[in-house]
Amino acid sequence: MIARVFMWAFLLGLAVIVLYPLLWMVLNGFKTNAELFGNPFALPVDWSFTNYQKAWNRG
Repeated sequence: MIARVFMWAFLLGLAVIVLYPLLWMVLNGFKTNAELFGNPFALPVDWSFTNYQKAWNRG
């Protein structure tokens, strides 16, 4: 039972370590350059899809 709890705690910690940078990268995609360089860890003020549109159109 204790080994199972440690296994799930390890897997949960690993999931956080893997998923947090991906979430941070997606959220930073919605920011303008000023917001990104001003405070990279804050949520976007204006949720702008233009960065994703530019990336899609440029390939």
